[in-house]
Amino acid sequence: MAIVQISRIQNRRGRELTETGLPQLSGGELGWAVDTQKLYIGNGSVSEGSPAVGNTNVLTEHSDIFALADQYVYKETSNLWGAEPQPPQSLQEKLDQVVTVFDFGVAGDGAADDTDALQTAIDSLYLRALDVKDRVALHLPAGEYRINGTVYLPPFVTLVGDGIGKTVIFTSPNISGGDDLFVTVDGSAQPGAYNTDPNDVIAVDAVGENQARHIFMSDMTIRMDRMGTALNLQCCSRSTFRNLRLEGAWLDAYGNNAIANESNNHGIELSNPQNLAANCKENKFENVEITKFYDGVVDTTYTNYNRRNTWMNCTFTNMGKAFVFGDATRTDGPSHNLIHNCMFDNIGQEGILIYYGEYNISSHNRFYSVGTQVSGQQAPSTGFGAAGISGCHVIEFTNNFNNTSTNDYFERTAALTKSRSDTGQSDPYAALDYIAEVGGSVDYRNGYRIQTSVGYTLVQTLAEDGVTLITQESVDFLKIPLYSNGTVEIDYVYVGKRQNGVDPDIFVRKEGTMRVHCHTDDADNLQVTDEADYSGDDLYYEELEFGAYIENRDGEDTLIITVKNLVPIEEDTFTYNVRVKS
Repeated sequence: MAIVQISRIQNRRGRELTETGLPQLSGGELGWAVDTQKLYIGNGSVSEGSPAVGNTNVLTEHSDIFALADQYVYKETSNLWGAEPQPPQSLQEKLDQVVTVFDFGVAGDGAADDTDALQTAIDSLYLRALDVKDRVALHLPAGEYRINGTVYLPPFVTLVGDGIGKTVIFTSPNISGGDDLFVTVDGSAQPGAYNTDPNDVIAVDAVGENQARHIFMSDMTIRMDRMGTALNLQCCSRSTFRNLRLEGAWLDAYGNNAIANESNNHGIELSNPQNLAANCKENKFENVEITKFYDGVVDTTYTNYNRRNTWMNCTFTNMGKAFVFGDATRTDGPSHNLIHNCMFDNIGQEGILIYYGEYNISSHNRFYSVGTQVSGQQAPSTGFGAAGISGCHVIEFTNNFNNTSTNDYFERTAALTKSRSDTGQSDPYAALDYIAEVGGSVDYRNGYRIQTSVGYTLVQTLAEDGVTLITQESVDFLKIPLYSNGTVEIDYVYVGKRQNGVDPDIFVRKEGTMRVHCHTDDADNLQVTDEADYSGDDLYYEELEFGAYIENRDGEDTLIITVKNLVPIEEDTFTYNVRVKS
């Protein structure tokens, strides 16, 4: 550094906030502003090498760092800009782009009650905000957030956590039950006044729409340790809930009731308590886990205002019922809802129960231990997990005929349809009821094929006289729940062969569809057809036949499929799936 001059440092002091303001200081001269508590040093003259005449603010504890760093540019030294101009931002503007609940006093330590602070954050960003740009996403960093009350969600709320098991919102178990955790409200709500006049709610697509809408929640665990509903979506539309885990406290490991009052213990509630035109519609639920609630998802709207909602890639475990849409007292219900590619396990009663709704679709879902508990009774003594127990329907469409189940997998089907086991033994579940997987007016196909074997069915036994030989060519093979005035279709492929090295090899293959029509209004109420293609030895064409009859097993009328197989095979396979229309 070239030294221009060495001189005694000069000092000035005065007030900055006056008419004259801060004077021009000499090069190297210090100036102390007593009113703003700021320190300045003179730049010096241009002839001395200063880039500009003026004063430089020396940083002290009273300096406004954000005002001094007013030229933030994203990756300023990177070549990504090319010849484009680099738009600057102030540091304050940059930091304001990311808002967390800690900016509003939320503790997130698992000990403090964060109800009021979280509500203040939501009210500030989504009720008090006068400008759309102020409705920024509210982040909940990893931590535990204790909520002892109810948090209200107005339109446009966006709550984003750091992930399931990282951001955990929970209720205290020692707080009196009955209060829901999150409740959506319309845009006419005010901070501290969330229960508005129902007449003020204006539905989406209407002039002045203000109903709860375009809410987004993702990446967090919501643990409900008290009675109540985790997410009460009241007149909520076009909102998205993604990557969430909703955990209640209803069940122990054996499916026994751990909370006495079950009437208000839900994971998600779609509600419209005032019977308004503001529908619960077009909401999306993606990768949502719901566990340990009496009901996973319930609809408590009074008409068919729950419509066009979708659940995709969700899981439902350890609960009484997974979906309950509508109720038995109404003559209409939810419509056009889609439940797709979801997994259900350890559900005591129905996985999906729909009263009076129409055009609802269950598609490509997987139902494991579902419907093992008789409705209104305690779980079986074996607890959840017994695939061969059918206490009630897995899916029940109680009224309208135009709800569908397509390509759903039912673990029950593989366990209960086999009237003979793979080893040819008698039905291991013969003493148990076989209640249909899908009840009501149905059109469903089991989406996964099942495989078993037929074997050689000729059975010869001696009569009571010990001399007469009784020959039985057909045996009970499959059993299927009986649908009155319905049709059962069994798509199948049979392959049998013998390769003993002595006699000529035997190979037969039969592929087709067997249809069984049951019409209770017709005296000849059972009609069986078998349309199939046969290949192999013509000698055995008529030695492989199927039939059917109706039998009452433990109070349940059951369709029994019989088979005659007199082909001298050593090994065979029978692969099938079932479709039911009623």
